[in-house]
Amino acid sequence: MSGFSPATTAFQKGLAANNTREWFLAHKAEYEAVVKAPLAALVETLALAFAAHDVPLTGSGNSSIFRINRDVRFAADKSPYKTNAGAILSRDGTRKARGILYVHITPTEGLMAMGFYGPEPADLAILRQAMLADPQAWAGIEAGLARAGYSLSREEALTRLPKGFDVPESASLA
Repeated sequence: MSGFSPATTAFQKGLAANNTREWFLAHKAEYEAVVKAPLAALVETLALAFAAHDVPLTGSGNSSIFRINRDVRFAADKSPYKTNAGAILSRDGTRKARGILYVHITPTEGLMAMGFYGPEPADLAILRQAMLADPQAWAGIEAGLARAGYSLSREEALTRLPKGFDVPESASLA
């Protein structure tokens, strides 16, 4: 498999326009060939590259990819299928591990995100303490990301500091 192609986008757009079980079953082989197989190949390639550089992230084409089926039990939108494709690489190769690399492909964009999503309270406290212990190091990380054209997500940023955390006036950890 040579990777994602215009056929990937065409399939995802077709699914968005015809998000029914009947349409998907008629196009399942296309999904397997132009969406799932290239995503599995990407996961395997990334896992090998990370291993070669001693980066502790791994995954497999089967277990790392999210299902295309949506959980519609409590959703207002009852469309049965996702119109995106996603996968995760983690330290132990599971989707429940702490610290992940997330890959997301839609008809209009591709996204790679790395970090902790919804960390456990104990893990979050460790991260916050590390930021407070060395605010200059944290500022350096953010500056390095900015120089490379990246940024940290502010999507779920807090509007005030959590209880028990005081930031020195000189720190820029808002």
